[in-house]
Amino acid sequence: MNIKGIAIKKSYLFLFFLTIFSFFIYEPVYTARASQTEKILDFKSRIQVFQEGKIEVIDIVKVVSAGQKIKHGIYRDFSTTYKDAHGKAYKVDFQILKVLRDGLPESYQIVPLPNGIRVYLGKKEVLLHPGVHIYAFAYKTKHKIRHLSGHDELFWNVTGKTWGFPIEHAELTVVLPPGAKVIRYMAYTGIQGERSRDYKVETDAEGNIVFVITRPLAPREEFPIGVVWKTENYED
Repeated sequence: MNIKGIAIKKSYLFLFFLTIFSFFIYEPVYTARASQTEKILDFKSRIQVFQEGKIEVIDIVKVVSAGQKIKHGIYRDFSTTYKDAHGKAYKVDFQILKVLRDGLPESYQIVPLPNGIRVYLGKKEVLLHPGVHIYAFAYKTKHKIRHLSGHDELFWNVTGKTWGFPIEHAELTVVLPPGAKVIRYMAYTGIQGERSRDYKVETDAEGNIVFVITRPLAPREEFPIGVVWKTENYED
């Protein structure tokens, strides 16, 4: 199915894709030594921008747990409070659609932060077996698209900036609405404020833009991207 050419309106279709994707990337866990470095082997993300202005995101995170810091699971931080052009604070909607670990449903907990939320994937009373684990995390939010005269913009931090582990590989696929034409794009790598450009841009089989890092990210390094396109006006 050509995802770029068809406006997918129902979240259950997105979750179906998540389940199928998780099934195909699942692999048996191997035993990690206690001395082994915990790290993120792969961070694949996919954003779908809908005509009405919301976005749905799937993060697939493959980690190595050695019982050190990754004992019960992982967590992700999200900003939900922003300021408009007049300095007035506003909050964006955020809804979790599904969480899987190694292809099976996983528990999660949401904890408030000063400017957002932290989502813990896993349970305190459950210890992970040392080895590779794959987390699939689907969520949706609104008001992440900037509507300017003649074009729209999306700015997104693919991996975030709070991971205390190296990330060996990361990539993001952006699925724009039907008829959207990319005008320009950008991305950076490094710690917050750095402007390294260790990435490349590809196009997948459906014509979607794909951002890929060209070197591993060190702990606390991030991978923010931006896409600008022309399309029909949204109704937020």
